[in-house]
Amino acid sequence: MLCESCQKFDATVHQVKVEYLDGGQPGVREEHLCPQCAQAKGLHVGTPTSQNYPEIVQKLSKNLLEPFKQSASDKTSSDTIYEPCPQCGWTERDFRQTSRFGCPHDYEHFSEFVEEVLERIHGYTEHASSDHESRIEQLRGELDEAVLSEDYESAARLRDAIRELGATLENSEDLA
Repeated sequence: MLCESCQKFDATVHQVKVEYLDGGQPGVREEHLCPQCAQAKGLHVGTPTSQNYPEIVQKLSKNLLEPFKQSASDKTSSDTIYEPCPQCGWTERDFRQTSRFGCPHDYEHFSEFVEEVLERIHGYTEHASSDHESRIEQLRGELDEAVLSEDYESAARLRDAIRELGATLENSEDLA
């Protein structure tokens, strides 16, 4: 894949930005650049050995939970939605700050909150029953993005891929 900026060199820097639209739906924008164009745009280009994956995951989860932190900051510190977990004492605030739960019981105790987070991140709360179904859902999201950005060539390619996967899924269900 060539760099989207200069169209000369291979794109080895891939930036994905998740932005929340007015309705709360996540919008994903991808940019594929060569190292020179990425540095010119102010992006840090590190070597694979210099990447600190736990730090990257922590930053990503903080950014995904940012809309929840903003809505929580509008409330007073004593105004919490959920009572602390009766088993570990973990609070919703603890989760917002660390992106982690204190014990396995928290998933059930904070189930409504977890559902909100999953809806915001993935766009749905139910797990797809197969790889094909989850890929189709992913492609539908990309198709919506392509149509919104008026990239009709990509939209047509995505539409065809969705149809092909749908047919494959139907054939596999017929055989079962």
